[in-house]
Amino acid sequence: MELEFKNQEKYVARNLHSSEWKQVIEKAKSAPEAKLHMFVLQCFANSQTISIGTICAFKGINLETGAQRSVGSTAISYISNWVKAVTNEEKAFFCQWHPISGKWTIDSYQMRALRKALGCENTIPLPPKQYGDL
Repeated sequence: MELEFKNQEKYVARNLHSSEWKQVIEKAKSAPEAKLHMFVLQCFANSQTISIGTICAFKGINLETGAQRSVGSTAISYISNWVKAVTNEEKAFFCQWHPISGKWTIDSYQMRALRKALGCENTIPLPPKQYGDL
């Protein structure tokens, strides 16, 4: 079978159960950049997405060059490695990369499992019933 993109054989989409997310969260909390990693996980839990720009903003970096985009990739790489360790699957990947927008996203199942692991009250963040409730 012909691959669609370079290095495709290195990745397999993997949905994590909330118990697996709890283990990833523990690894994130004990990492040197724990605040950044927890911020990334909380962004996924709240909106299913995080961008390179958001990660750079968290770190106080104004994007000026393409090379600075690697700051975001590094943060996602740590989480990806923890996912691989927790699942014992060398090719496990938990999110999708959108190269044009510079965002990573997770599906709704991942978001719900992650929210449960984080101890959120609701499995999905619900909008207000009316805009007047804001």
